[in-house]
Amino acid sequence: MQKQRFLYIIFIMRKNVYLLVLLLATLFMPCKGQNAQKLAKNLNRTIDSQLDTLTMLPADSATFYKRVSLMMKNALVCDFYDASPVRGGAVNSRYRELNSKRLLRYVPELENAGFFYYNKRQNSEAMDYFRLYLDCSESALFHKYEFNKGQVAYYLSLLSYGKKDFTQAERFADVALKDVNYARDAAEIKINCMHNHLKTHADSTQYLIALLELHDITPTNSVYTGMLLEYFSSPGHESEMKQFALDETRKHPENKETWALRGELDMKESKWDDAIKSFERAIDIDSIYVEAIYNTAFCICSKAAALQDSLQNSKKRLSKEDIKGLRAQYEEGQKWLERTSVLDPEEKAVNWRRLSEQIEKVLGKNKKK
Repeated sequence: MQKQRFLYIIFIMRKNVYLLVLLLATLFMPCKGQNAQKLAKNLNRTIDSQLDTLTMLPADSATFYKRVSLMMKNALVCDFYDASPVRGGAVNSRYRELNSKRLLRYVPELENAGFFYYNKRQNSEAMDYFRLYLDCSESALFHKYEFNKGQVAYYLSLLSYGKKDFTQAERFADVALKDVNYARDAAEIKINCMHNHLKTHADSTQYLIALLELHDITPTNSVYTGMLLEYFSSPGHESEMKQFALDETRKHPENKETWALRGELDMKESKWDDAIKSFERAIDIDSIYVEAIYNTAFCICSKAAALQDSLQNSKKRLSKEDIKGLRAQYEEGQKWLERTSVLDPEEKAVNWRRLSEQIEKVLGKNKKK
């Protein structure tokens, strides 16, 4: 019991000197029965005085918030001792109902204080108030209050992440995930925290599973897709990347980017026909998908170049039929490239001019032959 009391007060005292003194007193004085009741009584008197002082302070001020914080910490410790069992194991809380009624109105001030300092970019202070707000949400003293735990936990997660405290950031993100209004943003923080914790194979597996689950929930979220592609792009994950692309086109056949990804993977393996089919599926979904249109041109021309190399290696001289067939393929690629140039004249999306010049040279040579 003594150890639990020690840990509890450590948890809520934070940078509070008064509570530190209370902690030291607790360590050297057993708090059972009458002793606990006496401590609760003294703390309750302190709360009486603090309430009187607050009425003389302007709201929305640093001094006001500081006094509210101290009072609420005292209230939590007071309630802890007030709920301690007396002789025989019975619990007889004398101050819980009173303090619940008179202090309930100050709970939102802790949240207000957090944003007061957050807007001033005093993040450490903001986090202290946000944490105390969540501490209050766990107390039976304020069970009647409807807490904005999701919002406060999200900002604590965000600020912890900014301090590179990824363990705390993930812990608060887990709380925020339960709030539908903050679940999406909290999930991004959580998955980034997991990414920064990748040390073992088990960590990587857990990270990938969580990321895939989030991606399945919101397949159009570019953040999750980008993180998955980053993971699969690392050495040793080539087969996983290909399987991911195949699975995505099956699960989300209406998503142009999944077809484009599948096409790009086939391009890397020089599977030109398969790549062209994937890019054409992407273009069917979005007829002005510049990257897919350009890649189709590139694949057609690459297929023609591969065929030309093969013919030249097997023959001393290309026949007229060979040249005619090659020319038809390059001209087909040129048509796709012309579509690209119309949609992207300034090459903001893709650099198509270099390929265009190469096709013109090849067609010129074939024409001379």
